[in-house]
Amino acid sequence: MRKARITKKLVAMATTILLLAAMLMPVSAAPQGTITVHKYAGTSMLGAVANTTGEQLTGTDLTAITAAGYTPLADAEFTLYQLPQTEIDTLHAAVTAANGIESHKIDIVGGLPQVTFTFEDGTTLQATATAPYAAPEVTDVAGQAVFGANDIPDGYYVLVETDTPAGFQTTRPSLIRLPLTKGDGTPNYDIHVYPKNISTAGVAVKSVKGLDTPVSTGDVLDFELKGKFNSATVFSVADLRNDLAVPMTYGIAEIQDNFDITFEYVAGSMEVFWLDGAGDITGTALPTTYYTVTDTATGSPGGDLIVRLTPAGIDAAILASAPGFGLTLKAEYVGAAGLTPMNTMSLSVVKADESPTPPVITPIYAPSIRITVDKMTSDATGNAKLPGVTFAVARVPVPTINYIPGTPASSFSPAELAQFAVEYIVDATGVPLTDTTDALGKIEFSGLDGYVNTGFSLYLKELETASGYQLKADTVEVVFAPKATYMTANPSWFDGTDWVENVIVNETAEIKNYELTEVNLDEAGFSLPLTGGAGTLLFTAVGIVVMIGAAIVYLNGKKKVQG
Repeated sequence: MRKARITKKLVAMATTILLLAAMLMPVSAAPQGTITVHKYAGTSMLGAVANTTGEQLTGTDLTAITAAGYTPLADAEFTLYQLPQTEIDTLHAAVTAANGIESHKIDIVGGLPQVTFTFEDGTTLQATATAPYAAPEVTDVAGQAVFGANDIPDGYYVLVETDTPAGFQTTRPSLIRLPLTKGDGTPNYDIHVYPKNISTAGVAVKSVKGLDTPVSTGDVLDFELKGKFNSATVFSVADLRNDLAVPMTYGIAEIQDNFDITFEYVAGSMEVFWLDGAGDITGTALPTTYYTVTDTATGSPGGDLIVRLTPAGIDAAILASAPGFGLTLKAEYVGAAGLTPMNTMSLSVVKADESPTPPVITPIYAPSIRITVDKMTSDATGNAKLPGVTFAVARVPVPTINYIPGTPASSFSPAELAQFAVEYIVDATGVPLTDTTDALGKIEFSGLDGYVNTGFSLYLKELETASGYQLKADTVEVVFAPKATYMTANPSWFDGTDWVENVIVNETAEIKNYELTEVNLDEAGFSLPLTGGAGTLLFTAVGIVVMIGAAIVYLNGKKKVQG
């Protein structure tokens, strides 16, 4: 009796150890991302640093930023907005119809960003963002602000600088696609954005001619607003035009006069001039074809007067080698008597090559992955189709955590679920995606993602097998070829060197199972007739340990009886 009790205890201990080993080995909810802002500011205009993949800049790219005199800028506030999927779908449909996008701009309308896309045929499409996706973030001393913590879902976003430190121009909003695609073809959910501000020192000047302060109500004041194209020689007026682009693209040169409620603009009083080498207004007024005017200041106190050079105006500035342009205008003071007038201006000058095409203009597609399982019996039994075999799809050849089909996510710790995410393709609950062969021995795992252009592998892990058959211990590798191989074999999947939309790459795995009485020729060393369920290797090892322990207990007990 005593020996039997000890043997039962050993078996129970071994079983407990086995269960713990299965539970303590750790799948991934739908991937989500983070957007990190790296804010820089300087006194010169920086040439474009390409970052179309949204990856964190290193090496020569960061060197170019610091070499241009840029340093991290703290206390800049950013707000992140999400664009509605319905409007993006409309845009995508227009692009798919070969109605190519020529340009886009982002304005603030009613406190929300409105993105206007202009198509090659002259038509436009407007997409207005939703309410702020999250609370505003302010850059720290390193110039960084982070939105999300791997929890921002797929979608389109607009990043807007909503508060700029004094003495700097506000940067233009950024249109962001999450995820972007890395250089190796994998999705990038860790987006890094590098907006840059130009110091307004020596670039923008607003003055009032002949002003005596304090002023009286009803006084009409003459203003001069002057803006240089650059504050250092590294940026010339020619950089406002990109001669290499077809059609030619232009940057932005814009002066904005922001009237507060103590001023009312005198309609029709504005004229535009080039600046001379000393930065002063000179010559005759420019033709109205050289600029456009947006006026919300006429007819009532406050409002804005925005003057932007047209492409014709930029061409004329290049021809004249003008260092900048300026405005003269009149405004009536309508505030209380005895106060000093307050009103501001801003200058926006952006090079042509600092307006990269937003990611949505040229969608980057990746193929959908499908694995077909063709399950059969061994050669000795005629390769009959085998139903009732359950598989999961692993990302690694040897997962360290075993999964029992049907076990809910609530049964696992966060660490275990995190390990699932690393080692398996998971369902919406965070546990491995599983399926069982049908009467024809078939499974299709469809809609899988993660294809890498250089080629990659996934692995089929058998979790449960049919009654009377050995569980397959080894995972089965399913190889997806490099992009170049598919381009040769299936040219219709590509538009030039890019994947077209809705491509499905299928690879089939033929997998055999052996009966319990057969010798497994595919997995030498694991052909003991076991019942299956959690892999043969672990049960074989535990079984040997249990048998040795039982034998030792039996022999010790026998010696004591004989003694």
